[in-house]
Amino acid sequence: MSRFKLQVTVEMMEGWHVGGGKGASGNIGYILRDYHGSPYVPGSQWKGVMRSLIRQVSGEKCSGSSDCECMVCRLFGAPGNRRGTVRFSDLKVDQSASTFQKTPIFIRAGVRIDPYCNVVADGALYLKEAVARAQLKGEIAGFLAKPDQDLPALLNGLRRMEALGGGKGQGMGGIAGIKVELSMEWRPEWGDRAWRYD
Repeated sequence: MSRFKLQVTVEMMEGWHVGGGKGASGNIGYILRDYHGSPYVPGSQWKGVMRSLIRQVSGEKCSGSSDCECMVCRLFGAPGNRRGTVRFSDLKVDQSASTFQKTPIFIRAGVRIDPYCNVVADGALYLKEAVARAQLKGEIAGFLAKPDQDLPALLNGLRRMEALGGGKGQGMGGIAGIKVELSMEWRPEWGDRAWRYD
């Protein structure tokens, strides 16, 4: 059993949107903000993206039961509220980065196309907030029961991550690059206590 921490820096391209709902007027899709008003990506969102990417490339069959021991269920949790061995922090704007200013937020307009007629649908104009290029920082941490398999899978998932947030079909949420720093630790007394982490 090995404890690990991956410090992750994600360079987002211009125009990313992680939805925080619509305002009282209902015509603008607002971005998710923390209590300081800064945009961020919730840990649950990029955890879901990573789970999907790792499931696609792992090649392991998942039984779908609460006692499944496939890599994806071991790392991310299994049905029946069994927790995984890793946790994902929120990705927050790196205020120390050279690209940081007061993160510019702009309004992006779009229209919905009726898929049956291939024309603009009635009342289909929509507006959504988007964030200009920014550097986000977060971490993945926990325990690895099989470090020789689990760690390469996590790194491969990060390497394959191309976008976060909504509007990917309209060219939003693209990732320009990801930088990772790894630290690991193992102690014999931890044994197989894979379900505890700080």
